[in-house]
Amino acid sequence: MSVPFRRVCALTEIPDGEAVTVELDNSEIALFRSGDAVHATEGRCPHAFEQMSKAALDGETVTCLAHHYCFDLRTGKATKPTPGIAFLKVFPVELRDGDVYVQFEGSDDEW
Repeated sequence: MSVPFRRVCALTEIPDGEAVTVELDNSEIALFRSGDAVHATEGRCPHAFEQMSKAALDGETVTCLAHHYCFDLRTGKATKPTPGIAFLKVFPVELRDGDVYVQFEGSDDEW
């Protein structure tokens, strides 16, 4: 059985070039928007537990402000300072009729 896509917000609720945090099943999810592209990740940095929606967005890379870890939003892999050591969970996203849907099914991560 595949994991369903679930509506999390309207595209207009995410300012272009910025990120927001949404809650789904008691889990934080960070949504990053660049134009009509949206990426979804776990809500906290796996390295420093800083809220990812506070991270600096540069194209398809985000930099956590706590310790400057950089992550590729497409793969979740750390690109700096230690490539491939840390991984940020990423979730598939679909845009439908101006709404953002994330393929997400619960988490053991409580915040």
